Amino acid sequence: MSRDFRLVGDPARIAALRQWLDAGALDRGVEPRSAATVLVLRQAPDGVEVVTLKRAATMAFAPSMHAFPGGSVDERDSGVELADDIVQRAAVAMRVSAEVARRHLAAALREVTEETGIVLRPEDLRVRGRWLTPVFDRRRYDTWILAAMMPPGEMLQHLTSEAVSMQWSRPRDILDAFERDELVMLPPTMHALEQLASASSLEDYLAMPADPRVVMPRLFDEGGVLGLRVDL
Repeated sequence: MSRDFRLVGDPARIAALRQWLDAGALDRGVEPRSAATVLVLRQAPDGVEVVTLKRAATMAFAPSMHAFPGGSVDERDSGVELADDIVQRAAVAMRVSAEVARRHLAAALREVTEETGIVLRPEDLRVRGRWLTPVFDRRRYDTWILAAMMPPGEMLQHLTSEAVSMQWSRPRDILDAFERDELVMLPPTMHALEQLASASSLEDYLAMPADPRVVMPRLFDEGGVLGLRVDL
Protein backbone atom coordinates (compact mmCIF):
# COMPACT_ATOMS: atom_id res chain seq x y z
CA MET A 1 0.00 0.00 0.00
CA SER A 2 1.37 3.39 -0.99
CA ARG A 3 0.95 6.43 1.22
CA ASP A 4 1.62 10.06 0.31
CA PHE A 5 2.84 12.67 2.78
CA ARG A 6 2.87 16.41 2.43
CA LEU A 7 6.34 17.79 1.86
CA VAL A 8 7.16 20.25 4.61
CA GLY A 9 10.15 22.58 4.92
CA ASP A 10 11.37 26.04 4.03
CA PRO A 11 10.70 27.29 0.47
CA ALA A 12 14.41 27.34 -0.43
CA ARG A 13 14.76 23.64 0.42
CA ILE A 14 11.65 22.72 -1.54
CA ALA A 15 12.94 24.69 -4.54
CA ALA A 16 16.24 22.79 -4.33
CA LEU A 17 14.39 19.47 -4.22
CA ARG A 18 12.40 20.44 -7.28
CA GLN A 19 15.64 21.19 -9.14
CA TRP A 20 17.04 17.83 -8.02
CA LEU A 21 13.94 16.04 -9.28
CA ASP A 22 13.89 17.97 -12.57
CA ALA A 23 17.53 17.06 -13.15
CA GLY A 24 16.63 13.38 -13.19
CA ALA A 25 17.13 12.46 -9.53
CA LEU A 26 20.34 10.60 -10.37
CA ASP A 27 22.07 11.26 -7.05
CA ARG A 28 22.21 8.04 -5.05
CA GLY A 29 22.79 9.96 -1.83
CA VAL A 30 25.32 9.69 0.97
CA GLU A 31 25.80 6.56 3.08
CA PRO A 32 23.22 6.56 5.89
CA ARG A 33 24.28 6.42 9.54
CA SER A 34 22.73 3.86 11.88
CA ALA A 35 20.33 5.40 14.39
CA ALA A 36 17.58 4.59 16.86
CA THR A 37 14.59 6.55 18.15
CA VAL A 38 12.15 5.65 20.92
CA LEU A 39 8.51 6.29 21.69
CA VAL A 40 8.62 6.61 25.48
CA LEU A 41 5.07 5.91 26.67
CA ARG A 42 2.90 6.23 29.74
CA GLN A 43 -0.74 5.65 30.58
CA ALA A 44 -2.34 8.95 31.64
CA PRO A 45 -5.87 9.40 33.06
CA ASP A 46 -7.18 10.62 29.67
CA GLY A 47 -5.25 8.23 27.47
CA VAL A 48 -1.80 7.21 26.25
CA GLU A 49 0.94 9.86 26.18
CA VAL A 50 4.30 9.84 24.41
CA VAL A 51 7.39 12.00 24.86
CA THR A 52 7.82 14.41 21.95
CA LEU A 53 10.35 17.18 21.44
CA LYS A 54 10.81 20.09 19.07
CA ARG A 55 14.27 20.05 17.52
CA ALA A 56 16.28 23.28 17.58
CA ALA A 57 16.23 25.41 14.43
CA THR A 58 20.04 25.20 14.35
CA MET A 59 20.10 21.42 13.87
CA ALA A 60 21.59 20.27 10.57
CA PHE A 61 19.03 17.47 10.25
CA ALA A 62 15.26 18.02 10.63
CA PRO A 63 15.50 21.54 12.12
CA SER A 64 12.41 22.71 14.05
CA MET A 65 10.74 19.33 13.51
CA HIS A 66 8.74 17.52 16.18
CA ALA A 67 10.25 14.12 16.87
CA PHE A 68 10.98 11.47 19.51
CA PRO A 69 14.16 11.11 21.58
CA GLY A 70 16.93 9.35 19.69
CA GLY A 71 20.15 9.66 17.77
CA SER A 72 23.04 7.95 16.03
CA VAL A 73 24.60 4.66 17.01
CA ASP A 74 28.25 5.20 17.94
CA GLU A 75 31.29 3.34 19.25
CA ARG A 76 30.11 3.59 22.86
CA ASP A 77 27.19 1.32 22.04
CA SER A 78 29.23 -1.68 20.88
CA GLY A 79 30.50 -2.76 24.29
CA VAL A 80 27.34 -2.28 26.33
CA GLU A 81 26.34 -5.40 28.25
CA LEU A 82 22.73 -6.47 27.72
CA ALA A 83 21.09 -9.77 28.57
CA ASP A 84 21.42 -12.27 25.74
CA ASP A 85 17.71 -13.09 25.66
CA ILE A 86 16.79 -9.41 25.26
CA VAL A 87 19.30 -8.97 22.44
CA GLN A 88 18.20 -12.17 20.73
CA ARG A 89 14.52 -11.18 20.85
CA ALA A 90 15.37 -7.85 19.22
CA ALA A 91 17.61 -9.51 16.63
CA VAL A 92 14.78 -11.83 15.59
CA ALA A 93 12.33 -8.92 15.36
CA MET A 94 14.79 -6.80 13.37
CA ARG A 95 16.10 -9.73 11.27
CA VAL A 96 19.67 -8.67 11.94
CA SER A 97 22.65 -10.12 13.80
CA ALA A 98 22.79 -10.06 17.58
CA GLU A 99 25.62 -7.52 17.47
CA VAL A 100 23.65 -5.10 15.28
CA ALA A 101 20.63 -5.48 17.55
CA ARG A 102 22.79 -4.92 20.65
CA ARG A 103 24.23 -1.66 19.29
CA HIS A 104 20.80 -0.27 18.42
CA LEU A 105 19.28 -1.21 21.77
CA ALA A 106 22.22 0.37 23.58
CA ALA A 107 21.97 3.55 21.48
CA ALA A 108 18.23 3.79 22.14
CA LEU A 109 18.70 3.45 25.90
CA ARG A 110 21.61 5.91 25.96
CA GLU A 111 19.94 8.59 23.85
CA VAL A 112 16.72 8.52 25.87
CA THR A 113 18.64 8.97 29.12
CA GLU A 114 20.88 11.70 27.71
CA GLU A 115 17.96 13.70 26.31
CA THR A 116 15.15 13.07 28.81
CA GLY A 117 16.75 11.73 31.99
CA ILE A 118 14.51 8.66 31.77
CA VAL A 119 16.25 5.34 32.36
CA LEU A 120 14.40 2.68 30.40
CA ARG A 121 14.53 -1.01 31.16
CA PRO A 122 16.14 -2.91 28.26
CA GLU A 123 13.54 -5.66 28.53
CA ASP A 124 10.76 -3.13 27.86
CA LEU A 125 12.04 -2.08 24.42
CA ARG A 126 9.90 -3.22 21.51
CA VAL A 127 10.86 -2.89 17.84
CA ARG A 128 8.25 -1.05 15.75
CA GLY A 129 9.81 -0.36 12.35
CA ARG A 130 12.73 0.82 10.24
CA TRP A 131 12.91 3.97 8.11
CA LEU A 132 15.63 5.19 5.77
CA THR A 133 16.14 8.88 4.99
CA PRO A 134 15.48 9.67 1.28
CA VAL A 135 18.47 9.87 -1.03
CA PHE A 136 18.07 13.60 -1.63
CA ASP A 137 19.00 14.50 1.96
CA ARG A 138 22.61 15.46 2.67
CA ARG A 139 22.38 13.77 6.07
CA ARG A 140 20.85 10.31 5.97
CA TYR A 141 19.93 7.86 8.72
CA ASP A 142 18.96 4.20 8.81
CA THR A 143 16.72 4.45 11.85
CA TRP A 144 15.09 1.74 13.91
CA ILE A 145 11.96 2.92 15.70
CA LEU A 146 11.39 1.37 19.12
CA ALA A 147 8.86 1.86 21.91
CA ALA A 148 8.87 1.33 25.66
CA MET A 149 6.83 2.13 28.74
CA MET A 150 8.40 4.61 31.15
CA PRO A 151 9.31 2.64 34.30
CA PRO A 152 7.74 3.62 37.62
CA GLY A 153 9.61 6.34 39.48
CA GLU A 154 11.18 7.92 36.40
CA MET A 155 10.61 11.57 35.51
CA LEU A 156 10.87 13.49 32.23
CA GLN A 157 13.63 16.09 32.20
CA HIS A 158 14.71 18.38 29.37
CA LEU A 159 18.46 17.71 29.29
CA THR A 160 19.46 18.29 25.68
CA SER A 161 20.37 21.49 23.83
CA GLU A 162 19.28 19.84 20.58
CA ALA A 163 15.63 20.48 21.45
CA VAL A 164 13.87 23.72 22.36
CA SER A 165 10.96 21.99 24.07
CA MET A 166 10.03 18.56 25.37
CA GLN A 167 6.74 17.31 26.78
CA TRP A 168 4.28 14.48 27.19
CA SER A 169 1.83 14.55 24.28
CA ARG A 170 -1.30 12.70 23.29
CA PRO A 171 -0.74 11.23 19.81
CA ARG A 172 -3.98 12.60 18.38
CA ASP A 173 -3.20 16.11 19.65
CA ILE A 174 0.12 16.15 17.81
CA LEU A 175 -1.44 14.79 14.62
CA ASP A 176 -4.23 17.37 14.77
CA ALA A 177 -1.70 20.18 15.29
CA PHE A 178 0.18 18.97 12.22
CA GLU A 179 -3.00 19.09 10.14
CA ARG A 180 -3.52 22.69 11.33
CA ASP A 181 0.05 23.53 10.20
CA GLU A 182 1.01 24.38 13.78
CA LEU A 183 4.03 22.08 13.72
CA VAL A 184 6.08 20.01 11.29
CA MET A 185 7.04 16.33 11.37
CA LEU A 186 8.81 13.87 9.14
CA PRO A 187 6.81 10.89 7.76
CA PRO A 188 8.29 8.30 10.20
CA THR A 189 7.17 10.36 13.19
CA MET A 190 3.72 10.91 11.75
CA HIS A 191 3.27 7.23 10.86
CA ALA A 192 4.39 6.10 14.34
CA LEU A 193 1.93 8.48 15.98
CA GLU A 194 -0.87 7.24 13.73
CA GLN A 195 -0.15 3.64 14.70
CA LEU A 196 -0.14 4.55 18.38
CA ALA A 197 -3.33 6.60 18.11
CA SER A 198 -5.18 3.81 16.30
CA ALA A 199 -4.26 1.03 18.75
CA SER A 200 -7.11 -0.16 20.94
CA SER A 201 -4.86 -0.10 24.01
CA LEU A 202 -1.28 0.52 25.02
CA GLU A 203 -0.83 -3.19 25.63
CA ASP A 204 -2.06 -4.01 22.11
CA TYR A 205 0.30 -1.41 20.62
CA LEU A 206 3.34 -2.83 22.40
CA ALA A 207 2.30 -6.36 21.42
CA MET A 208 2.11 -5.51 17.71
CA PRO A 209 4.59 -7.50 15.61
CA ALA A 210 7.64 -5.58 14.46
CA ASP A 211 7.86 -4.52 10.82
CA PRO A 212 11.54 -4.98 9.78
CA ARG A 213 11.06 -3.80 6.19
CA VAL A 214 13.12 -0.78 5.15
CA VAL A 215 10.73 2.10 4.44
CA MET A 216 12.20 4.95 2.41
CA PRO A 217 10.12 7.93 1.22
CA ARG A 218 10.44 8.81 -2.46
CA LEU A 219 10.08 12.32 -3.83
CA PHE A 220 7.38 12.80 -6.47
CA ASP A 221 5.85 15.69 -8.40
CA GLU A 222 2.21 15.52 -9.45
CA GLY A 223 0.58 18.55 -10.96
CA GLY A 224 3.36 20.79 -9.76
CA VAL A 225 2.95 19.65 -6.15
CA LEU A 226 5.90 17.93 -4.47
CA GLY A 227 5.30 15.15 -1.99
CA LEU A 228 6.82 12.07 -0.39
CA ARG A 229 5.51 8.58 -1.20
CA VAL A 230 6.18 5.47 0.83
CA ASP A 231 5.23 1.80 0.56
CA LEU A 232 3.77 0.60 3.86
